[in-house]
Amino acid sequence: MAEFSNEEYLRALADNGDREAAKEYEQALDNRIFQLQISLAQTSDPQGRKEVQKLLEQEEKKKRDYFQEKEEKAVSEFRRRKNEPARSRKVSSFDRLRDPKVIRWVIGVVAVAAVVIPVVTLMWYSNNQNENVTNPWKNGQLAKSKEAAAASSDNQSSNVDTSSLSDQQLEDWVVSTYAKEQGSTGESYKNLGWNVYSWTDDDDNLVYAQLSDSYGNNVLLFRVDKKGQLEAYGGLDGSSGSWDVVSKKYSTS
Repeated sequence: MAEFSNEEYLRALADNGDREAAKEYEQALDNRIFQLQISLAQTSDPQGRKEVQKLLEQEEKKKRDYFQEKEEKAVSEFRRRKNEPARSRKVSSFDRLRDPKVIRWVIGVVAVAAVVIPVVTLMWYSNNQNENVTNPWKNGQLAKSKEAAAASSDNQSSNVDTSSLSDQQLEDWVVSTYAKEQGSTGESYKNLGWNVYSWTDDDDNLVYAQLSDSYGNNVLLFRVDKKGQLEAYGGLDGSSGSWDVVSKKYSTS
């Protein structure tokens, strides 16, 4: 009888719908990838880096294949459930639309809308005109106020001491820097569930930060260098194979 490793056992349970086993298996994958990323960042020997990089690519491929298979199963199950009630229907949606009661209801809604929409539009236009006259902030003064607030925020960001950042400040800096490169904002990414795990390395005493997406996948490894600049391993596109400065000053805009 063949013997199975704990990982293979968890994967088999996960494939059979065991949610707890699936969580443990996914966490094991993440932990192994995270450890390999740290090892790669701290290894200077070319041959050693090559071996660690190969192991890292294998683990990342294993994770991609697992989630792709998981997604395909979920889609297949969704389609199966979606098609089951469709075969048992006796009355189509089109048949329901020909019901006299439905027709009368639709006509009533359209008639009410035809009366209400013009009235609401007229009221909005009237209020808007009055506000333009009585509220000076509708024009240039409001825009100038917003510009001044933005400038004040930028000045405050540039004055932050990056050698003693709080966890929240570091997370804001990392997410905003990455999101800006993608043409978005840090706030948007955080609303989607992206987050940062940070720690201080015992060897070089630098602060490292791992950026993860909403699915818990490790996206990019950052650190704050001795000059207080934000670096990303491989650059923001992860392709350079070295630590690159991606932000010289603290910024969350």
